[in-house]
Amino acid sequence: KKIEQTSKTDKSKNYSSEKKLLEEEIKKMQEIKTKSKADAVEKAKEKAKKRAENAEKVAQYGSMSTKTASFSGNANLSKKEKEEAYNKAMELRKNNIKPGSLAAKANLVNDYNERNNKGDK
Repeated sequence: KKIEQTSKTDKSKNYSSEKKLLEEEIKKMQEIKTKSKADAVEKAKEKAKKRAENAEKVAQYGSMSTKTASFSGNANLSKKEKEEAYNKAMELRKNNIKPGSLAAKANLVNDYNERNNKGDK
């Protein structure tokens, strides 16, 4: 009888310890679940805020009039200054072309045509 009683008490102790472990695991899982829900809600609020800001910007740009907009840049330059700026940009464009690119091949064709057309005229 003593052996049976000790085995019953051992079983009940094991059962109660397992039950406690399971309850702790359940609590941990519930905490993780609530934390992830809170994070998801916070992220959704941030995204909604960004969407609202973007919508406001789009609405603002949509109602903007471009007829009276003044553009800085080459608008106030003389004709000579504009030509100089254009030539400078074209020179930079020619110098920054990578060898073997489509633009480099187009320049070769253009150079060939210029050389051959000069002789014809």
